[in-house]
Amino acid sequence: MASRLISTHNQGFTIVELLVAIAVIGVLAAITAVSYTGIFQRANAVSLVSDLEGASTRLRLYQVENSAYPNSVSDCPTPVSGNLCLVASSGTTYQYAVDNVSSPQAFSLIATKSTLKYSINSDSKPAVFTPVIATGGSISDVGGYRIHSFESSDSFTVTGGGYVEYLIVAGGGGGQSNTNTGTNTGGGGGGGGGYVVGGSVVSAGGYPVIVGNGGSNTADITAQGGNSSAFSRIAIGGGRGANRNLPGVNGGSGGGGGYTYFNTPGLGTLNQGYAGGNATMSGNFGGGGGGGASSVGMSGNDTNGGNGGAGFFSSISGVLTGYCGGGGGAIGFAIAGMEGKATHGGGDGGSGVQSGQNARSNSGGGGGGSSGSVQSTGLGGNGGSGVVIIRYPMQ
Repeated sequence: MASRLISTHNQGFTIVELLVAIAVIGVLAAITAVSYTGIFQRANAVSLVSDLEGASTRLRLYQVENSAYPNSVSDCPTPVSGNLCLVASSGTTYQYAVDNVSSPQAFSLIATKSTLKYSINSDSKPAVFTPVIATGGSISDVGGYRIHSFESSDSFTVTGGGYVEYLIVAGGGGGQSNTNTGTNTGGGGGGGGGYVVGGSVVSAGGYPVIVGNGGSNTADITAQGGNSSAFSRIAIGGGRGANRNLPGVNGGSGGGGGYTYFNTPGLGTLNQGYAGGNATMSGNFGGGGGGGASSVGMSGNDTNGGNGGAGFFSSISGVLTGYCGGGGGAIGFAIAGMEGKATHGGGDGGSGVQSGQNARSNSGGGGGGSSGSVQSTGLGGNGGSGVVIIRYPMQ
């Protein structure tokens, strides 16, 4: 029986065929990825629009019921008074700004999901977020915001409109001495400058920014802190402290009282600051502290000058900073350490062995009062100049 040789032949792919197959698979994968990404982005866009429409409805209802928009929209699950809990879809985060002082009141809400960012405000419908484009002041980028800091008067010039937040701080009042050296009497601390916080929808054009000077330690009109303004909002300069012959003056916050005839302090401005403290008429003749943005100045007593009223903290500049504290009142006699103290940019009071301290520049703090003792120069501290800070989200 004859045998038969069976020959086999390898039917594998060639290198060229493999490269072609890999290329085809790559193209298909790319098409699939692009298609998926497009669907994913469209789904996110629909989700953001839905979130913003629902949020806008809740914010408007809240405003109707409370005559103001909420202060915060992320106080969840149980908001305290004045706040609201906005629940967004999974993966969505909010950035919220509000202005309840201007008329009409306004809000801005930005919703972000993945790489998409949409916004809505009190005058618009949901739309793709477009960042503001502007110049003016000293510019820095911190935490997703572009920040314009104005330490002197200038213009905020807008070429691309949108919604901005702002802090307007007026100059602080000057602290005073009791003029007649040798009388051992305590002068009043200067009042902190007033302040305004809020937001505004801006369009292309120039917006004047005025920054108020700090008040001097002289007993004339220059002792008053200068007003600051932007977007038609005005922060009132701090009041001058009192001395032996002149009372404390009204301002954003009022100046502290001084011994003797005019121990009466100045008053503050509604929603911007508080009154100064009284001076004592006996003992070591402590002068009153200037009022601050958050509380009244403390009254002087027989052994101490009054502390300046508290100001407030803000992080709008990208750094947590104190503003608008009242200056400390002086202690009349040479008792070091008994002078009134200050916070949030204000200057400490003086005593018989030191002058009143100057407030920090661009803080809106009030200057410290000074003693009329022969051991000191008898000079109160200068108030701190104001500042205007404007910020808006970047893309």
